[in-house]
Amino acid sequence: MSTKDEKKAETEREVFWQFVQALGWPSSREAIVSGMKGQPDIIYSGFEHKISFELTEICSGEVAKAIGDIDEGGFWMVGTSDPTKNRLDAKRNKVYESEYPVDLVCYWNMRTASPDWFVRQQIAQSLKNHEMPTFKHVWCAGEQNIFKFSPQGQIIKTVPRSILVYPR
Repeated sequence: MSTKDEKKAETEREVFWQFVQALGWPSSREAIVSGMKGQPDIIYSGFEHKISFELTEICSGEVAKAIGDIDEGGFWMVGTSDPTKNRLDAKRNKVYESEYPVDLVCYWNMRTASPDWFVRQQIAQSLKNHEMPTFKHVWCAGEQNIFKFSPQGQIIKTVPRSILVYPR
């Protein structure tokens, strides 16, 4: 595994750890394992049965590049559009090697110009308009709440939480 892949896997485990903590699920860091190539990002064994999770950050390429420039000492002004639909489309028909159910977790780290309510609306609309056969549920981990969506785009669970800062 390359250093870049190791860093990505480490970030995904940390994002998922914060997600699990916010939901109050039973957990230890040992229950969160990175998937192998072709598998979902995370295999979670905090329950009596395992669940696989694919993670996707709702962040436009323009914002990600601008943040990278800031990290290198630059400054930025950027025009962007909401990336939610594109991120979901990229995951929609992917096939994963997993013997466990697969859920999708959408999160953002203050790296989108869109407010929570808009991203949540985009996810619901996208699920209503297009099936996502790979995923049993889609989670939306926003700044104030975590939402669990049915495959048809209905919110079936809302969990309030304090703001979490996901690693970049």
